Amino acid sequence: MTAQDAFEIHSLRDHLEALASRLAAEHIDDAGRQRLSGAMSALVTAVRREGRSEIVHADMNLHDVIVELSGHRRLREMYAGIRDRSLLFMNLTEHFHPDQEEIITMHESLVGAIACGDPERAEEHAIVHDTTDGETLRRLLGTVEGEQP
Repeated sequence: MTAQDAFEIHSLRDHLEALASRLAAEHIDDAGRQRLSGAMSALVTAVRREGRSEIVHADMNLHDVIVELSGHRRLREMYAGIRDRSLLFMNLTEHFHPDQEEIITMHESLVGAIACGDPERAEEHAIVHDTTDGETLRRLLGTVEGEQP
């Protein structure tokens, strides 16, 4: 993966997940809250077990659920198109969080905003969540490639 790859993946992911989070919050119902809660619980369990691979897959599943809850078919199709690259991205950036409890905290705020039906806050949390790791990875890869940080 190059710095440009990291930029392209995280920028696409940022915007698709931000839109998905906004729409999920706008359309959330009790069944959606249950699905979201179940996906969040699976992530918490993975973090507490400290299995890096399990954390990445539970994290991806949570974001898949959010995209599904958006109710936007084309968004789901576009997200599916970057899913494999997103998994690679997540495997590379998961190590940026040595305190794995931080992973729970980051996702709780996003899930909470969606569950409460707050589209603006959900969108904001999704953007901040993805952009921070994406920019860090881009800078690191750029340094390896000889770019100025």
